[in-house]
Amino acid sequence: MFYAANVLLFAIPLALFEIWLDASGKKKGPWGDTKFVDPYWGKELNVPFFNLMFSHLTRYHIVLFGYIGLVMFVAEYIAIKLLADRGWIIASFGETKIVAPIYMVNVLVGNMVTEDFLWFAIQTVTGKLVGWGEPQALSRLTHGNFKWHEKGGFWPIVPGTSWPILPKFYFWVPGVIIIIFIIERLVIHYWPWAWC
Repeated sequence: MFYAANVLLFAIPLALFEIWLDASGKKKGPWGDTKFVDPYWGKELNVPFFNLMFSHLTRYHIVLFGYIGLVMFVAEYIAIKLLADRGWIIASFGETKIVAPIYMVNVLVGNMVTEDFLWFAIQTVTGKLVGWGEPQALSRLTHGNFKWHEKGGFWPIVPGTSWPILPKFYFWVPGVIIIIFIIERLVIHYWPWAWC
């Protein structure tokens, strides 16, 4: 629960910021495929490892996840340091123990899927209630109607059925999160010296 709340703490403001960019006129074009008015921010960069996993990387993404993500990372570390009962590598919050650097990386990884999904969910609600966004955003997501998800492809929620489909990274990122949690538990168990 602590992890989910922590991911949402970062993902909700980022999703709202992305929705605001479209609504404010900073980006133009058809919904779901907008481009920055200033081409500097939208220039696609060729980063081999990243481009294998995701459809595109722009200067905007570098600033959003590199700079803003780094600021959030530092704020997270400071909060952990101030709130922890003891330790800074392995922090203790009563019975809960985390390896701060590993945990913070896991929060950022969890943010990737959560922020993307919330972009659709929030627009569906605000689009219907106040006209801020696309009221059919979630429906369009589950039908694979998005350019930035096309490169990675889609998987059906239930294979072999006509059920909705979701971007592949919605399925493999949770596996990465679980692996990171396992690594964190192993570090806590086998390296007690990290309590320093």
